[in-house]
Amino acid sequence: MAVLAAALASAGCSGKKEATAAEAAGEQPAFAAEPYEPEAPAKAATAAAGNTLLEARCTGCHDLERVQKKKDDAEGWAKTVDRMRKKGAKLDDAERAAVVSYLAENYGK
Repeated sequence: MAVLAAALASAGCSGKKEATAAEAAGEQPAFAAEPYEPEAPAKAATAAAGNTLLEARCTGCHDLERVQKKKDDAEGWAKTVDRMRKKGAKLDDAERAAVVSYLAENYGK
């Protein structure tokens, strides 16, 4: 009996959980309602920060309609934001990056 128990123990489980192929690939289980995106919270925080900064720092000189009509890629938005900084927009480098990212994501070509 002891031999049988030892054989089952050694053949069964080593105590370590082996990752499934989906887990190893970083995928969420099949029952999830939305696709798994590890960066989603960071993207949401950056988008919220970019939108807040846009409303707080850009509307002092012009309304948001002007921004909403323009479509540009990240490089183009970066040039626009840099031009606005030279004209007095108060954005540090991290804030600039958040605004450019937000604009490119929401008002990109």
